[in-house]
Amino acid sequence: MGQLSDNKKTGIIALVGLSLVILAIVYSGDDNNDHNNELSKYTAYNISQDFVKRFLKTPATAKFPSFQDITVQNTSENTFIVKAYVDSQNLFGALVRNDYLATVSRQSPNSDTWNLVSLEIDDNRVK
Repeated sequence: MGQLSDNKKTGIIALVGLSLVILAIVYSGDDNNDHNNELSKYTAYNISQDFVKRFLKTPATAKFPSFQDITVQNTSENTFIVKAYVDSQNLFGALVRNDYLATVSRQSPNSDTWNLVSLEIDDNRVK
């Protein structure tokens, strides 16, 4: 009967060990997904800047805030809404701040090709 007890202990230890390994894999996957999501948000913000510059009178003067000062919302696996602003000179040389809301979409999860779905600059829809 003592042998059966040892087998039960060994089985329980093995089960606990296996559970810990599974939990480690699951949680490391979540960290990786979180990292990939943040990287995608950062990329979406950079892409939005390129699209916004196309609609500015003087794109070379454009200054965008840091990533920490803007909002990027992931609406689906490949679509992001970026809420930010840009400071740039108008045609008279005065520095003007324009708020913008850009929706950008990646063609597929691993694609480097992005599309501008919509863009509002100071509440005016430009695309």
